[in-house]
Amino acid sequence: MKIWDNIKISFTNLRKRKLRTFLTSFAIAIGTMLIVSMVGLGVGLKDMVIKEIKQQTSVTQIYVMPYRQMKTVNVNLTEEDLKKAEEEKANSYKKITEEDILKIKGIAEVDDIQSVISTRITYTQLNGKKSYANKGMGFDLNYSVFTKAEIEKVRVEKNDNSIQPIIAGRNLQKGDINAVVVGEKYLKAMGFNDYNAVLGQEIVINCEISQFPGAPAVTPFTGKAVIVGVVSEEFSDYADSIIMPIEMAAAIQGYYNSNPSYYKEKGPDNLVVQAKSLDDVKKIADEISKMDFTVQTYQSVVDEVNKMFNIFEGLLAVGGLVVLFVASLGVINTMIMAIYERTRSIGIMKAIGASKNTIRRIFLMESGTLGFVGGVIGVILGWMTTKLLGFALNQYLKSQGNSAVDIFSMPIWLTLGGLAFAILISVIAGLYPAARASKLDPIEALRYE
Repeated sequence: MKIWDNIKISFTNLRKRKLRTFLTSFAIAIGTMLIVSMVGLGVGLKDMVIKEIKQQTSVTQIYVMPYRQMKTVNVNLTEEDLKKAEEEKANSYKKITEEDILKIKGIAEVDDIQSVISTRITYTQLNGKKSYANKGMGFDLNYSVFTKAEIEKVRVEKNDNSIQPIIAGRNLQKGDINAVVVGEKYLKAMGFNDYNAVLGQEIVINCEISQFPGAPAVTPFTGKAVIVGVVSEEFSDYADSIIMPIEMAAAIQGYYNSNPSYYKEKGPDNLVVQAKSLDDVKKIADEISKMDFTVQTYQSVVDEVNKMFNIFEGLLAVGGLVVLFVASLGVINTMIMAIYERTRSIGIMKAIGASKNTIRRIFLMESGTLGFVGGVIGVILGWMTTKLLGFALNQYLKSQGNSAVDIFSMPIWLTLGGLAFAILISVIAGLYPAARASKLDPIEALRYE
């Protein structure tokens, strides 16, 4: 008997008991609907979170630290572990040289690079006004101060392609020595609102080392620079900072470390390497690791989110699996009832030469058909459920003044997977009834009333 003949027989037999077939299939449909809609929720949330993460510039950034690759320290850090980690860090210091930077910049997948020294400023003076506890950021002007990815990120967030980091004056340029760019928030905090008025003005940078009672006095560091530009407060990482050439920041760090040759000996604090895409991050990180530097990326964050949501999706699917399991009992019951009702038919089929495999195949095909019908209904109900819930959620969010979100996703693999799983569960449930039907004695079956 051909498979197509089995399918026709299955539908014919199931149509004879329409209500029972519908109820059994509907139970399968509910389980399939729960699996599809709940897993769809998990997939949608995961996609939304990962999309948000990928929009952050930091995800495509690789941080290169001036240390040889250090061993991983146990998460449960003891005091001894911390001490060993500090010792390892001190012994593994490796200066980032200009040759290293050029080699990294030459990697094909690298889009941009920053060479940075971060420092602190005790206070600044501008036109007789003081501002305390400012952050200093020194950049090697042979490379970028603002990366293209940073600028694009702010433009996307603000939905404004005209946004530029410098809102008054100009950016730092190669060859600048005593020029600085100041953050808009910094100027506002000091009471300056006319940014063009501060351009060309001299700013005094003062740094002091905290003195302990009885310790010898240390002369404060004083430096002077000319303001050549103002950074928009939209660029939050820089808006309250003093941005300066790396040599100026190195001089300040040299003061704090009592080392006039600080930059010559230590080099930059770190490099920020911008990959062209998230897919390039691992390759770049691997290439830099071969240079024996410590590398930090946010790719692991994406990996952890994937792992977390995979578990979450599994937990959400459990409810549907329970319902499908209960529905499979209904399939068993339906098929056993079919055996009792068609005992004489089975006997006749065996009497005219039907094999055990043929009988078994007919009943497995019927149980699979129940799963197919229930799976199709379940997928449709699941799709409708996600659309209705998504619509209701977005209406509520809009009423609260929030943006609409898409927390449900129905990828093709989920649709086909839900349908296939419903069929599989039904076929498994039909194994026992099919085996029982195939073992019926034809003579006894023909005598059955």
